[in-house]
Amino acid sequence: TEAMRDDGFVGWLRNIPRREWALCIPYELGGTKPFYPDLIVIRRTGNSLLVDVIEPHDDTRADTWAKAKGLAEFADKHGMDFGRLIIARKRGEGFERADVNDRTTRKKARSMQSQSDLENLFTS
Repeated sequence: TEAMRDDGFVGWLRNIPRREWALCIPYELGGTKPFYPDLIVIRRTGNSLLVDVIEPHDDTRADTWAKAKGLAEFADKHGMDFGRLIIARKRGEGFERADVNDRTTRKKARSMQSQSDLENLFTS
């Protein structure tokens, strides 16, 4: 709903895990694992289309920091092909977001080593 309010919103896709067409991002947590971000959002900017990846995640789960770090490593290689690469968490009635396609945020995410490092990702 929030993404649909953005100027330039075109559409969204629920990225269904383990489908042959699904976007899968590897992350490390006791070995390499697959991570399927929940939403792909398309928006128009000028004459171009941008693809955003959005993962609203329950940060009480032990894998949140590792998935954020995996998304940051994905951004190192493919960020130029995307708009925003967001990991988000529920806070009160809204969400806090960290866009790992932002270089400063990506650097924070890549340096995380455990769940306790996650809080730093959401602080500016």
